[in-house]
Amino acid sequence: RITFRRHVQSWNISQFMQGEQAALICASKIVQQVPDLDAKFYASTQVMDEARHVEAYQNLMKKFGVSYPMTPPLASLVDDALRDSRWDFTYLAMQVVIEGLALAAFGTIRDLAQNPLAKMVNAYVMEDEARHVAFGRLTLRDYYPELTQKERDEREEFLVDACYHMRDRFQAREVYETLDL
Repeated sequence: RITFRRHVQSWNISQFMQGEQAALICASKIVQQVPDLDAKFYASTQVMDEARHVEAYQNLMKKFGVSYPMTPPLASLVDDALRDSRWDFTYLAMQVVIEGLALAAFGTIRDLAQNPLAKMVNAYVMEDEARHVAFGRLTLRDYYPELTQKERDEREEFLVDACYHMRDRFQAREVYETLDL
């Protein structure tokens, strides 16, 4: 019998892995689309980081024995980021919103997890994620002043929607449904 706590930990690890899979795809898109050569090089290194993270979380999930699918709000945000042809929307969704929140979640798991392997994996992944968030913010900080007010308004609307998706994602309804609660 798997406890509620273990289901919550498994849900978190499942979401982290799926977030890392999404980050891998998004970083690959950025390599193809971003106009700056340095950003292409950086995104290429991020692809390697994300592939390593996916592998680590897949192995960690096997230890917990329970996995959950990607939440609909996260799937919707990732889909929006990937479908939009503008490279900066992918940066905004992944490097700023998703990885920014993941960084905080990784820290919480690292600090509160009773499983030493989960603590260790999250601590290592956090080091990479902090770099990814910082690079995304720096890239957008340099790019956004070049945009028109209308273009900045579109990004602001996208960001507000992204925040609602992330809020809804953290409700962990799947855990409660699985346990009939």
